Amino acid sequence: MGLRDKFTQGAPDPADLVAPPAGGQPRRFEYKAETIRSKLIGDKMDGSQVEQLLNQRAGDGWQLRSITETEVKGRVGPGGTMGLLLVFERPVA
Repeated sequence: MGLRDKFTQGAPDPADLVAPPAGGQPRRFEYKAETIRSKLIGDKMDGSQVEQLLNQRAGDGWQLRSITETEVKGRVGPGGTMGLLLVFERPVA
């Protein structure tokens, strides 16, 4: 089971999330994308950092829409390090 599968297992069907409400008007959403870098020493991902970010965004009404492993630009030099790209969504008020 890959990292993506661990986070998306049991996720709702996307068609259920965009169905128009009873009034017939389609719902509108806003999105936020954030990256989390793995630590440079030992290339370890801090699960508590991911959990903290998820809980902070959930407290602000954001729902995790997708999570993808990606190369994140490093702070020094041209290379990058592995990290996660998290995309959050919430209804527009």
